[in-house]
Amino acid sequence: MKTFFKLLLVPAMLIAFSCEQETVTDPTPEDLTAITGKGKKHPVPIANALESDPLDPSDVPDLPCLTGDILPFAAGGGAYFYGTITHMGRVSGTTKNLTCSTTLTENGVDLAITSRDTIETASGDLVYTNGSIVVHIVNGESIATITGGSIIDGGTGRFENATGEFVYHDMIIDLVTGHESHTSTGWITY
Repeated sequence: MKTFFKLLLVPAMLIAFSCEQETVTDPTPEDLTAITGKGKKHPVPIANALESDPLDPSDVPDLPCLTGDILPFAAGGGAYFYGTITHMGRVSGTTKNLTCSTTLTENGVDLAITSRDTIETASGDLVYTNGSIVVHIVNGESIATITGGSIIDGGTGRFENATGEFVYHDMIIDLVTGHESHTSTGWITY
């Protein structure tokens, strides 16, 4: 009987010790959170729906090419924005224009503007971006279209060292009031 149990025990032990734990690596789905497994960061899709209004001129100096007849509203220096951004919740922030240049077009003028933007997230963390847009103004029109985007380059809290980008869509600005609205899509790693 002892021999019989020994014969059963040896193969059972061989099977138990010969099995290795197998790991399987699945492709990373696009909708993961930004931080997955063992601290590895992955880019995740991001989108926003934002509106903005001009900053009070006393808050930031106007840039010469954004004053006068081109933009009737007084705040060529920046804007206050608000809305929602995925991974950030309800947000608000400021855009401070850094540079601008004008180019005459066949039927109006294009304003090329760069900016430094600060986004305050629902949790109080900050996200920093550098924007680059072109405002396309058609002579006689009160609404202008805007193209461009921004690069995410850091922040505070969970967005410290964040990277990514936004591409603006359906961006328009009322040339009388300065009210702007847009959506955007892109990615963020944080």
